[in-house]
Amino acid sequence: MKFRIVLVLTILVVLFGMGSAPADSGAKQPGGLAVMYGLRAMAENRGVAAPAPAVTDDGGGVLVTWQNMAQAPEARAGGTLTYVRDAAGQHNVWYIGGIVDLDGNVDGSVHKYAAQSNTWTADVATMPTPAGGHCAVAIGRTIYVIGGTDVLQSAVGVQALNTDTLTWNTTFDGFPSAIATGLATHGCSVLNNLIYVYGGGDPVNLLPYPYTFTFNPAAPAGSQWTQLSFNMVHGRAGFGYATDTVNRKIYTAGGTDAYPGGIPNQLPYVEVFDPLTGWDDTPADLPAARTGSALFTYRNNTQLIIAGGGVLTPLKTSLGCALPACSSWVSSQSMIGERTTPAYATVGPFMFVAGGIDIDLIFINFLRTVERGR
Repeated sequence: MKFRIVLVLTILVVLFGMGSAPADSGAKQPGGLAVMYGLRAMAENRGVAAPAPAVTDDGGGVLVTWQNMAQAPEARAGGTLTYVRDAAGQHNVWYIGGIVDLDGNVDGSVHKYAAQSNTWTADVATMPTPAGGHCAVAIGRTIYVIGGTDVLQSAVGVQALNTDTLTWNTTFDGFPSAIATGLATHGCSVLNNLIYVYGGGDPVNLLPYPYTFTFNPAAPAGSQWTQLSFNMVHGRAGFGYATDTVNRKIYTAGGTDAYPGGIPNQLPYVEVFDPLTGWDDTPADLPAARTGSALFTYRNNTQLIIAGGGVLTPLKTSLGCALPACSSWVSSQSMIGERTTPAYATVGPFMFVAGGIDIDLIFINFLRTVERGR
């Protein structure tokens, strides 16, 4: 029986690859989002140790302390964490969607994490269309979940969660023609109440995207999406992304642009975006390529921190560079556990990572663990 390998991209390690098991093999291979996250490569190379990437350190380093927090209600990879301060002033983080197994199945449940009490409330809402490989940002107390795919290769549009009423709105414009077949493992950021959507890949035609769009949920129907003339210097997917709302900058680091031989082509590129001038790749490249990483602006936007990522050997190492120039990367304290394609968010001075994937000897593990860095 043939098993069609649908999708491909990455948050974790990926973008590209579509294939099927030989008709007489009898072997079930990961499909759907499993390929998108590079799980096929991981499954086929279990127990194969990839060399750890080199890390350069100018002797200074960036001091970050990581600690374990309460575990998430379920294990998943490729979901999103989004911070929203509620009407009562409580600092909540919303864990939305993600892939839950090697077959690429997704879970649309939403869990709420109270950062001040370190407690979870499970299953407070369910996505109208469950997805993984999406991005999510908040404007006020509404979270906009953009793109992603499910195991059936569906093109998932925009879904908005009102965190006060726990209700969803899906009555938004469809994707613009440039990405009509879908968008996954991309980035999104909010600057001045306008959502910027960039990079990622097409889960149908297996193409990496360099495009940049704005999405304005308050605009009249038919005019919510605008394609900008600013393309990314390096079209790719599965990169880490972070937003400096004070200086109006967006940063991306790492990612992948192809899926040769079943293993994602990891990249070292770092880019910065300014709404007035577009994308610029003058920041220093990462010392070694990685994809599926978490990226943060840190210490009042004076540092950029990248943590985790990788394909055959998930990483726990983290690196930092000084902003605004980001002219060199130095070592930072590693996370407690290795993980790739985690959900991540910044809450005040804290960096949170949740879930993702690790490999323990021959086993691929979807994680529930949560860490907080400062």
